[in-house]
Amino acid sequence: MRNRVSILSIIMLGFLMSACEMTFPASYRSGEIIMADDFSSPNFQWDVWKREDNSTVAYYDDGLVFVINSPNTDYVSTVNSFYENTRMEVFAANLNGLMNNGFGLVCRYQDDENYYAFLVSSDGYFGILRVLYGGFTVLNSGKMQYSDIIRQGESINHIRADCVGNQLTLYVNNNLLAQVEDDVFSEGLLGLTASSFEEPGVAILFDNFLVMNP
Repeated sequence: MRNRVSILSIIMLGFLMSACEMTFPASYRSGEIIMADDFSSPNFQWDVWKREDNSTVAYYDDGLVFVINSPNTDYVSTVNSFYENTRMEVFAANLNGLMNNGFGLVCRYQDDENYYAFLVSSDGYFGILRVLYGGFTVLNSGKMQYSDIIRQGESINHIRADCVGNQLTLYVNNNLLAQVEDDVFSEGLLGLTASSFEEPGVAILFDNFLVMNP
């Protein structure tokens, strides 16, 4: 595990970014594009904020960064439009190498206690989660599963989530990892999410968010 990240100084994140020398590749696109956001400038579509512990969701270096400075904490940032059937894609980078984390896409978001999440972690795990009344259920096999398709450490991962009818599908780096059926939520907001577990200091940068008709 690495030392916790502090958002007290944006210089620290700047150092991490320059060390990573990240270049986000272009996403393969097909179908009608509903929304595309490269976060190159704040457009006020996303929920951004800063907490008392300096946890934050903010625009940074042509991306949307989540920094979580409390343990066992989940944050979601959404765009203010309701959708039913969508295909979403995003690139996500772990800024500081902290392995025990979770990050990914959200669909059919009702509120902070009710939504679907498509998660990967920097130590190679993935899952499609239903959050219902604040309780988490991993819909694929009942627990997070491991895959060497997920790039670990400070690597960039391409995450795709399809929400079509009652079918929920997760792709990572253009590989199908999980597909489940669930009909609890039929529509809602779209968003991004990041989670900390026992160790705080999670720092995830998202870029090239894309929404298409499936």
